[in-house]
Amino acid sequence: MAKRRWKISDIKAVVNNENPFVQVGYEPKRKRRKIGDEWTDSKGTWKKTKNGIISVNKQMDSIRELVRPRCSVCQMDINLFGDRIDKKLHLKTGKCWKCLTLEETAMKIDGTYEKYEETKILKNRLSMLREFRKNVIETIDYLKKGEPKIEMVCSNGNIVSWSGQDIEPILKDAQEDLIKSEVEIKRVEEEVSKLKTPVSV
Repeated sequence: MAKRRWKISDIKAVVNNENPFVQVGYEPKRKRRKIGDEWTDSKGTWKKTKNGIISVNKQMDSIRELVRPRCSVCQMDINLFGDRIDKKLHLKTGKCWKCLTLEETAMKIDGTYEKYEETKILKNRLSMLREFRKNVIETIDYLKKGEPKIEMVCSNGNIVSWSGQDIEPILKDAQEDLIKSEVEIKRVEEEVSKLKTPVSV
């Protein structure tokens, strides 16, 4: 980039608060937009809202609309109208608090609530057992690979480590835990299949 050469007359003009340079440019006439107006230019589609101008992507808007969390019973938009409890319950049940409460109340009246509650507890237990089994399998796989080393930091700051022959009892315990978890998972699955739930849990 070429450096500008300053003339004494230019410097005096700048000191006197004058602009000695000629600038040429073009600025297109701006169109005034109203709230709700939508338009397209070379950079995309835009919409004016009361909070300013936002980008519009109709394809993404339709995808967002499809994946919005809604109550499976009353179709309430959980993000828009739900509170913290609605959001938490929707993740677990697919329903808002009001619909779930009405459903459980109806079950209490017709006497099916105890079976429903027992099934929920068993399904939660089954989920935890499956997670435990997955972790035990990962542990066994790690312990069987090459030369594994396990380290643990104690509360006093000491580091205890196991490797080589020290790992064999840990591997044996993990394999026993896997067998026990498989037996317990099978038992709970049988219990769940025996209980016929009146509604989906």
